[in-house]
Parts: sequence; structure tokens; C-alpha cells
Amino acid sequence: MGYQPMQNCHTILPVSMSESAPSNRLPGLDAMRFLAVCAVVWIHTTETWSQSTLLARWAVPAFTITSIYLLGQSLRRNPDLPWAHYAWRRTKRLYFTFLFWNVVYLAAIALKHLAFHTGKEIHWTPDLLFGGSAEHLWFLPFLWVSCLLLFPILKQAERRVSLAAVVFVLAIVVGGLFCLVELPVSESWNPGTRVVFANVSAALPALLIGVMMVVGRPRVAEMRRPIAFLLIGLLLCVGGSAALYYVGRNVLLETVAGLGAYYWAIGCTANPALRWLARLGQLAFGVYIVHVLIVECMQAAAKKLSISPALTVDWVIYFVSIGIGLVIARLLRRTPLIPA
Repeated sequence: MGYQPMQNCHTILPVSMSESAPSNRLPGLDAMRFLAVCAVVWIHTTETWSQSTLLARWAVPAFTITSIYLLGQSLRRNPDLPWAHYAWRRTKRLYFTFLFWNVVYLAAIALKHLAFHTGKEIHWTPDLLFGGSAEHLWFLPFLWVSCLLLFPILKQAERRVSLAAVVFVLAIVVGGLFCLVELPVSESWNPGTRVVFANVSAALPALLIGVMMVVGRPRVAEMRRPIAFLLIGLLLCVGGSAALYYVGRNVLLETVAGLGAYYWAIGCTANPALRWLARLGQLAFGVYIVHVLIVECMQAAAKKLSISPALTVDWVIYFVSIGIGLVIARLLRRTPLIPA
């Protein structure tokens, strides 16, 4: 059987914002989700080659751009969808899911202390409600709030060309400022809030690029030269990631690399390898949610067994975490526990 898109596309990563399935002509978006989640898993796995995580920083911007692009596609298919209906579905799919896994990770932290006498302390602060108890959960409430705010704006922009032009220009200007200007962080904030603020600040330019992709009215399905998108995308993603490897964290370069991954995805033409990756991409959000739990359990077990950190250990934990994550995502795919 060939590649079939998701029946209900409510994922990120991962991540689709649509209320119905995306076009069969864009399997690259699902394939990119799987590759992106693999990049995120590596960021949270390696203990011995931290510099290599810079090569994976394209993942979150790519997910963010794709999410907003697919929100725009949903609006075109459902122009009369009420905001209240959409908001309730998004809240159940994203924020309620976030709260559930927040509790799961809090329980895992407590169990880790009990079994291995290691791990971070639990701090009962308000940022647990928007940042989460694990380092990756912040993306769910970020995506939830972003979609609720952008839905009415993009809906009106679809109907009024003049408003679409204004939103497009504002997205360019504000996105450029976020890339070039570092937002101030108060030292009075607790560490969790500072981490969430930094993550959101880094994702905002990609969010605004996604807005540009929507209001600029791209017609991806009508492209006559998809190879140009593929090649430009590879150039931006590889070039931006290589530059990051040498200069360190940089919002502009991360956004450029993420945009390149998005262009690569929409420029891909169907082939057996792409269809295989696309099928795995349908499970990407589930892998994203559960992988930190698996990685940290395996790392704690390795320390308990006196296994010293090494690159080979990193790779074993990495591949095992992806494999187990895919199994769990498959099992929970049609439950409310995984937005799918």
C-alpha cells in the first residue's frame, strides 16, 4: 500500500494544524516530521558530543513553519469553521494532552529519585502550567496559544487581500527583529520560566515565517519546478546548520535552517523511501512526547550500572529511544493521549 496521509492531522513534530488530511502530493511534510523528531531526540540524548546538537537545531523552526502553513491549509478547506469550535478542539488536542504528560513526567521524576537517587528536583512553580516538567513539553502550549491567536487573523486575511498584505509585511518586520534582537530576560524569573522564554523567543521567527507562507498564498500543489524548492531547501538547511556548528546558537541561522527543511519537504517528489519516512512521520508527535522519558530512564540505568558516558552509549540510547518511542506512539496513536 502506498503512502496515506493522516486521517486527522492535529500534530506538530513534531505537526499538522489542519482539521482534515493534507494533500497526497506533500508526503515530504510527514517525512520531514520524522527526520525532525530524530534530530530533537539527539539533542536530548548526547552527553558526550554537545557540539553536534547544533546540527539538529533546524528541527523546531521547521515544525513551527509547517504547523502554521497547515493551519492555513485548514482554513482554506474550512473557511466557515467557527473559532470557538476550533479553539475547543485545539485545547483538547494540545493543552489537555500537555497537562496529562506533564503529570506523567512529574511522576517519572519522583520515581527516578526513588529508584536511582538522581535527577532534577521538582519545583512547584507556575511555569509548570505553561512550560511543563520536562524540557520539551513547552512546545505544546506554545503551539496551542499561537494557533488560537493566529486563527482569526489568518481567517480574515484569507478573505481580504489588503489585510493579507499588511500581515505579510508585519510578519517580515517583526520576524526580522526577533532574529536580530535578543529579548531581555529578568533575573527575578525562576529558571523554568527563563528556559521557556528563551525557547519561545527562538521559535517566534519561524512562527512568523509560517504566517508569511499562509498569507502569501503559496500554491505548493501547483508548483511546476519542485526540484528548485528541494535544492534551495537543502542549501539553506545544510548551510545554516553548518554555520551554527561553527558560531554556536543563533536564532537567525536556526530559522534559516528550519526554513530550508520546510522547502525541502514541499519540494520532494514521491518515491518509495519518502513514502516510508512519511508513514513514520505520522508517529512523530508521539515520539516527540515520550522520548525524553525513555532517554532519561536509560541514562539513569546506565549510571546505576556504572556505564561511563561515551559516544557509543549515546548512539545506543538514541536508536533504542526512537524505536521504543515509535512503538508507544503506534499503540497510543488513536487515543487522546497522543495528538494524531
